Amino acid sequence: MIIIAVVLAVPASASLLAPWVGPNVLLGEDPVELPGGDGQNQAEPHVTRSIMDPDLVLATFQEGRFSDGGAYSNGYAVSEDGGFTWRRDLNPRLTQVNGGPYFRATDPVAGISRDGNLYLNSLVSVTEAFEVGRVVLQRSTDRGQSWTDPVTIYTGESIAANARTFPDKNWMVVNDYPNTPTTGRIVVTWTNFRFYQDEVDDIDDYLITSAFSDNGGDNWSSAEYVTPPTSAWFSKIKFQGSQPVFLPDGSLAIVFHNFLASRLEVTHSPDGGATYPGPIVPVHDGYILYDTPNMRDGSFLPSVGVARDTGDLYIVYTSRASSSAERGDIYFVRSQRSESAQSPVDWRFTSPINISGSIPVRIVSTPTVSVSPDGQRVTVYFYDNRNGSGENDSGDFYAVQSTDGGTSWTSPFRITEQTFPLNRATSTARGFMIGDYFGFAPPLGPRQAGIAVWVDTRRPTADPWSTRIGGLEHSVFDSWLQANLPLSSRVSNLQLDRYADPDKDQTPNLLEYVLGTSPRVAESPPSFVNGMSHLKIRSFTDPQTTVSLNGGTGRWPLFRQTLGGSPPGEPFGEGFWEQLFWPNAGEFENLEVSLNTENWFLLSPSAPVRWVRDEGEGWVWSPWFGHLYTANAPWLFHLTLGWVYDLEGNLYSPLLSTYLYHSIDIHPWVYRHDGHYIYLLEGIPWIYDSSTEVWLKTY
Repeated sequence: MIIIAVVLAVPASASLLAPWVGPNVLLGEDPVELPGGDGQNQAEPHVTRSIMDPDLVLATFQEGRFSDGGAYSNGYAVSEDGGFTWRRDLNPRLTQVNGGPYFRATDPVAGISRDGNLYLNSLVSVTEAFEVGRVVLQRSTDRGQSWTDPVTIYTGESIAANARTFPDKNWMVVNDYPNTPTTGRIVVTWTNFRFYQDEVDDIDDYLITSAFSDNGGDNWSSAEYVTPPTSAWFSKIKFQGSQPVFLPDGSLAIVFHNFLASRLEVTHSPDGGATYPGPIVPVHDGYILYDTPNMRDGSFLPSVGVARDTGDLYIVYTSRASSSAERGDIYFVRSQRSESAQSPVDWRFTSPINISGSIPVRIVSTPTVSVSPDGQRVTVYFYDNRNGSGENDSGDFYAVQSTDGGTSWTSPFRITEQTFPLNRATSTARGFMIGDYFGFAPPLGPRQAGIAVWVDTRRPTADPWSTRIGGLEHSVFDSWLQANLPLSSRVSNLQLDRYADPDKDQTPNLLEYVLGTSPRVAESPPSFVNGMSHLKIRSFTDPQTTVSLNGGTGRWPLFRQTLGGSPPGEPFGEGFWEQLFWPNAGEFENLEVSLNTENWFLLSPSAPVRWVRDEGEGWVWSPWFGHLYTANAPWLFHLTLGWVYDLEGNLYSPLLSTYLYHSIDIHPWVYRHDGHYIYLLEGIPWIYDSSTEVWLKTY
């Protein structure tokens, strides 16, 4: 059963957060196959997007988390508009919840190939008690409408008397670079636990293992050790948390945690996951693991991003600053390849830096990174309990961003609209479970937002949520566009985007931005009544934009008679906007918005258009209806229609001897009162009249 989720925007909701953070969107309601209680709790999401269609996004997550490991199943959600709406369902025929053979599922990972195939990677339980684990893959060739049955990649096995292997913490990557020897290859890595029970103790290895497929997941190579054991049976080496990434030449890098050395390390496969000749290179000198109190987290799991243009790695993780530190911080490290580097083994890593800020008595954990193709915009979000109380009983997600490749960073900014209590999530032996990891699909080109997916408990159970985070490398307005509109609703030219009106509510994007309204959801302009309130962006939020709002009494087109000044504002939400109140707004006939060098007016509903920009000398401009000369009102001159008479909203054309009914919804068509219509050629005096089926020159 597929469930559709649509974001419903309250006019001020998107303005609770920073302009470059989009609205929080629920990925859909819980599938009906799930039982009640913890069966309604999701956990551990991952997300990816298509290199060929960045608005195509695939998320996956645990569905119905058990307290003792795994979930009833894994689920997925697909968005085709960049994360604003989602359709959600369980992985079909994966577990016994919906017709599959397996008892439990966990560790979900998503992938999308260059040719548009979608992939879901899961770890499943072959036996009821999860003694035998299996790594599987499912594929969709129709954008998530249907999926294959699970294909086995690897199954845990007995290797000797009282000895067995068990796979854990699988991860998947799909090579979506063009023109490489491994384009289209799928690589899955995992940790193979090797257990042996003797009379003294348990002896075990944690070995990073991988397999690959070159035919869309139908067939798989044999499992290959990335970190080989030092003996035929057990060598007590412990690696975990593998994060594979393809590089621009089709080779593969894998970052993982070395428990014995207490550090992150990286290895390189020049043939894209077929062999691992080494060496294994330290990422840093080491770190001190930190387990978040009251919350299960993947304390040893790094998050890794790659700059698609250069192949440099960007890594974030949680660590305590010293053995005496009570809490952890979020650290960032990246590779810096020299110009003469011949292979990724020549990487040199920067020294780790703390990027999570220095607020005392605060818990942070579980960072997730996204990197722009050029490696300059790096965004990291993480769990943060600064708004909670007690010993981590509730929290939020916050983010930081760098636009210079990780040298300098913003202060943390909030990305969740509500603080959530942890005790609604499934309780485990290590605390409440919302995820060992979370997802962050990076921007894949200029002027694209990253898409974050996490789980929180603002509702009665744990649910998957998403938001878009724009980039601050150009302007705050551009970052707002990235966060609030999919690529399909924007144009390539930023200047044209300023005056576009994708939701057709007669308010252009630039005004939606400074007034804190949504550019995606059509909203009625405010009514001129006493006590009217409206938002306005604050000057410190965007120093390049100066805005003031003033009420006026002049009726259209005499709209320059202002009534008092702009009232003082009160900070709203996270403080990036302020809210203005007009106790006497019932006297208004217009609202003037002075925006840098532009003067805009919101006119009364009786005017032929609602928002106009003053062009001087009697001319005004409507972004959708064009230029009007108003000095001889109620006669108006339109650059396409010629002279028309204003009938308080509708128009009369003496040339056509007919009344005209215009609307942004049908523009550039205009209806005649006799049921026919005319077509306008914008800015030039030509129209097509369907009543005569001829083109007319209007002046």
